[in-house]
Amino acid sequence: MAYKKLLITYNSSFPVRVFKFTEESDKIPSYLHWHKDYEIIYVKKGPVKLIKPDEEAVLYDGDVYILNSEEIHSYPECNKGKCFLLVSGPPFAIKPYLNDNETNPKFRIKNDSIKLAVSRSMKLLYDIENFNDKTEILKFKALFDNVCYYLLKYCIDNSVQYISGSDAGSLDCTATAMDYIEKNYCRNLSLTEISNYVGMTPAHFSKYFKKNTGMTFSSYLRKTRLERAVRDMTLTGCTVKEAALRNGFPNVNSFIESCKKEHGQTPLEIKKNFFI
Repeated sequence: MAYKKLLITYNSSFPVRVFKFTEESDKIPSYLHWHKDYEIIYVKKGPVKLIKPDEEAVLYDGDVYILNSEEIHSYPECNKGKCFLLVSGPPFAIKPYLNDNETNPKFRIKNDSIKLAVSRSMKLLYDIENFNDKTEILKFKALFDNVCYYLLKYCIDNSVQYISGSDAGSLDCTATAMDYIEKNYCRNLSLTEISNYVGMTPAHFSKYFKKNTGMTFSSYLRKTRLERAVRDMTLTGCTVKEAALRNGFPNVNSFIESCKKEHGQTPLEIKKNFFI
């Protein structure tokens, strides 16, 4: 699938975008997206979940994380109560500090002391209140230059592997959705949430998913929950109610009806037959 590409609007005073998410901010879009810019996130009050097609990370208070140019990502649970700072900058901003033949470098912050130094500067950036004040702009530039220094000096790692948005046209949206269901079936998972995650409208995703799996999203989710609930009930000996609620069913009756429809037996009958 083609993940959504975002065009970054930069601050008028310097070629970066600054997005400050406070406890009072509304929820931001949670779909997977990418852009040409590098992006640094600093978490003042977490946790903040970061999702990529090949990785998930949970960032806590004081954590920093850098996303490379064109790296596909989303922040799916950024609701009220979180505080973090996103700073996005284009590759051309660091070109003057690279050797002439170097392409866009990849970054990874591995060293704890470097991570702490970057975190300290990002915290001070977060605390800036007025980006229209010239002296505050000067402070921002100095702090951001300090962050760039540490990244360029200590964090270039061109062995980093990730899925690039411009090369992701052939990625299978169905596999991405199935993986998301596998990781989240045990909680309340809506069509809207998973549609946003893969970057489609609910109507488009429903048609796409059924075409590629032969099942509706709700049927696939229910089947996944049923398989896991029956497994838990037979292998761990937990009760029917425990198996139902542990695996995302809203109530025991929903589990019983799904079980009878799929297996022609109630969960209790399956459990008894298994332990005979």
